[in-house]
Parts: sequence; C-alpha cells; structure tokens
Amino acid sequence: MVALALPILAASTLAIAGVAVTAHRSPRGKGVFVRDVKHAKTPAAMVADCKAWGLSWVTIQSIWQLPGGKTKRHHLSLIPSYAKALNRAGIKVWIWSWPVPGRAHEIAEIYQQLARRANLQGLILDPESPYQSKGGKAGLANMEALASLDVSMFELLDVTLGVTTYGAPPSWHPRFPWTAWSRCNFGMPQLYDTHHKFKASHQRATFDGWRAIGLKTLSPIWGASQAHSPAQMATEINQTPEEFKSASWWDYYWLTKSKKRAALVANYRVGKQAAA
Repeated sequence: MVALALPILAASTLAIAGVAVTAHRSPRGKGVFVRDVKHAKTPAAMVADCKAWGLSWVTIQSIWQLPGGKTKRHHLSLIPSYAKALNRAGIKVWIWSWPVPGRAHEIAEIYQQLARRANLQGLILDPESPYQSKGGKAGLANMEALASLDVSMFELLDVTLGVTTYGAPPSWHPRFPWTAWSRCNFGMPQLYDTHHKFKASHQRATFDGWRAIGLKTLSPIWGASQAHSPAQMATEINQTPEEFKSASWWDYYWLTKSKKRAALVANYRVGKQAAA
C-alpha cells in the first residue's frame, strides 16, 4: 500500500464550523490543453499566446502512464515555472494525466509535488482505452471496481476533479466504467471529430448521455489540429448545445501553428456562435 501525504487543499477551501470543506469549481471561460510546456519556448511566450487568444485557463499534461508499469513524464520540473507565470497573468492552471488502472497513486503523488510549487486549480483525468473492460458483465464489474479505487485515490487529494474521455454517448462505449468516473466534479467530452462526420444530433446525445450518468457540469473540448480548418472548427462549436460555461481546444501546439485557427479561438466567446 502506498501512503500519500496529507491532502493539499485547493485554494477554494472554506472553513465551515471548524471543518475544512473544499468548494469544487470547474473551469470558466476558454481554455486549452497543453501536451508539453516545451511547446512554448518560455513561460512568457505561453502567457503571451494565452492572453492573445483570450484564454482564462490552461491544463498542462504531467504524465502519461503506459502498459507494463512504464510512465512518460512531460518536463515535470518545468511545469511550476510555467504555472507561476500563467497565474501572475490571471490565467488559472489545471494538471491533466492519462491513467491506467491500478496506478492512481503515481498521478496523485506527482500532483501533490507540483501543487507544493505552484497554485493549481485541480486535476483532470483522461481515462480511455486502458479502462475498456473484457469479459462481458463480469469484466465490466471488475473494471468498475478498479476504476472506483482509482477515483477514490484521486478524491483523497481533496481538489476539484475533472474527467475527459470519449466524445460520445456512454451507450457507444458499454465496456467503459462510466459509473466510477461519473464521481468526478465535471466532465469534458472530447467533441473534436477529425473526420467531420458528426452532426448536431450527436453532440446533443453526448451531452444528454453524460448528464444522465451524473456528470451535470460539462465543458466541451473541440479540435484545433491540422485536421481542422477554421470553418470546420466553427461548425464543431456551433453544433454543440449552448449549455456550458467553459470550453477548450486540443491543443496549444496546433494553435501556435496556425494564425487562422488561433484567430478563431481569439474571437470566440463562450455561449455564442463561432464565425470562421
């Protein structure tokens, strides 16, 4: 058994009747996923980009867990300096990680290490294929139990938790342990479609499906990669139900590679229609 240090309470922790109670707050406004802080040459460069695009938050990858106990670490020693620079500019910072079943303690410990050196808003988990169960109902039950243990470990951090995964109704992925992950404070369906086949009805069904399993607060993620033209980005945004207070793009790197895609992000206002 791995012993975690005492939880680092979020900045929004309140004292009620002498007991610490964390007020879990999901992101607000526009944000972006950062795969690696080295995609910006300096913290100042990332701040300048985020301010030019009108972003109020970012989420930075810490680790990507691999099968066989291996882990890909993404310049962890640099993250605090970027986070501090972003915070000074009024841009809130989240951390995100790709987990595999049974190794939540590693992500939790790294989050604590980073939180000791920078002001972080919370942790976003990206569970996908490693959590797909095998073996019918019994296999799904076992995976739900494993995922529940992982979520319990993350809950020990006493910070706001977000989950991002398949941008589809849960019924499309019946082998995924949705019940366990629905305990997170907010959900981030990945609505980017590199083949541009999904219609507004798909986005509607995704929102309804995620809310039906208990993820009431949703923050959609849209595409900004080389597979998206500005017009396609606008279509993706405009097909999404206008029932959210924050949204983000995948990802920072690709926005730095296209002034036109970056301009669409800069001009977009949450809750409004986008124009290419």
